[in-house]
Amino acid sequence: MAEQSDTHEPLSQFDADALREVATIGAGHAATALAQLTGTTVRIAVPTIDVVAITEVPRLIGDQEELMAGMYLRLVAEGSGAILLAFRREAALNLIDLMIGRQTSKTHLLSELEQSALREAGNILAGAFLSAISNFLNITLLASVPHLAFDMVGALIQSLLVESDVDRDYALVMYIRFESDCCELGGHFLMVPDGTTMEVFLKAIKELSQCAGGV
Repeated sequence: MAEQSDTHEPLSQFDADALREVATIGAGHAATALAQLTGTTVRIAVPTIDVVAITEVPRLIGDQEELMAGMYLRLVAEGSGAILLAFRREAALNLIDLMIGRQTSKTHLLSELEQSALREAGNILAGAFLSAISNFLNITLLASVPHLAFDMVGALIQSLLVESDVDRDYALVMYIRFESDCCELGGHFLMVPDGTTMEVFLKAIKELSQCAGGV
């Protein structure tokens, strides 16, 4: 857990561990969905859950000037906030090839067909992630239709923060990384819930904990 400054809302170790478990469940389902989409083995890194300064969020992915394909989705229903799925150019092109049955490295330009494939991938991955969390916490979380953008990491993250209505100098971020051995298929999954959504998450987690403990 990164050191918190006075501008950060506190997040207890219990809350951080519980949120990490929830994110791991969602990430596992998203990885399974990605594996089914591509016919490859997909792994996930242990999710990072942290309260970070807004200015630090882009560094979770890497070079702020690197060009990536990003898909934004807004959280709706009992939650509000935003999700960003980001793939480096080579990974995005490989994902398209695998989805539409081409040999990898065949796609070089993105027609409407290829862009639709990327949006569908974003829709499926976010849906799998949110469905798993919804079922585990017994809450309703849905996502909007994905918006596809090609931009530098810094700009993508800034748009994510705008979409999530973050109006503070910090944000709670769930960050997950996908990897595959078949080809370059690494992707980044960020969810930035708003304060109300965090309260919904933590209340549901507390209720589950109390049930498990017989309270």
